[in-house]
Amino acid sequence: MEIGFNAQLLCSIIRDRFGEKKAIVKLLENWGSRYSRSPTTLTVRRWLSNETFPQSSELLWQFSSILDVDPLSILDWSSFNHADSERILYAFQQDAWLRYKPLSYLKDFLGRQPQWPPKIYSNSYSLPGADWYFKEFEHEATTTRNYYQLVSLDTNHNKSSAAPITFHIAFSQQGKFANRWLQYGVLIRFSKLIYLVNINGDFQSYNADTVDQPTYFKTFFGPQPATFRVASLHHFNCALVTDQSSKTCGVFS
Repeated sequence: MEIGFNAQLLCSIIRDRFGEKKAIVKLLENWGSRYSRSPTTLTVRRWLSNETFPQSSELLWQFSSILDVDPLSILDWSSFNHADSERILYAFQQDAWLRYKPLSYLKDFLGRQPQWPPKIYSNSYSLPGADWYFKEFEHEATTTRNYYQLVSLDTNHNKSSAAPITFHIAFSQQGKFANRWLQYGVLIRFSKLIYLVNINGDFQSYNADTVDQPTYFKTFFGPQPATFRVASLHHFNCALVTDQSSKTCGVFS
């Protein structure tokens, strides 16, 4: 995967947030008021044309926070595939981020974490006082085990904005692995288009029936009790769905 922005989407987000005139100037003024250093106008224009890409996770997070999006939301996922998932997973396992240095922040999400999602990214790069929004749901594993549960995520965020929304998904098993969380998936929604990235390397995409339809996914409820957590930088509602027969969704297998 050659890391790059979804240039068309990114330009839409910037216009939506800063207006049609002098949008980059306003963006950089905002940047300079929040952080000690801001890039040049030329640098941002080169990002928007995919000539270059932010060279550190710090720059990527600062840029994303000014646009009020998760960094994963503004990447170009159109050519992403299973092999790309494997390469990023390898970078995490081997601590070999040279090719994916701007994405090296993912090491704080992946693997078993005592605190998840990591607060540093909301505390350091979001608006003052902002934090992750997250919802939890339980698999009690008392009478029913080893099946796929349909989950609904509903938000008004991308119904009134050009910006997409990203959901991070993890689970924890009480009494095991020191109760650490393990992130195993990401959902990224652009209007009706939804991408699903699994830590096992699987990559899927599908379309919701309408823009207003919730984001659905299925996750495995195994033989042991577990707590699941979905986190996002934007407010959302989460629910387990009983009627699973006619919902278009991705599956975390």
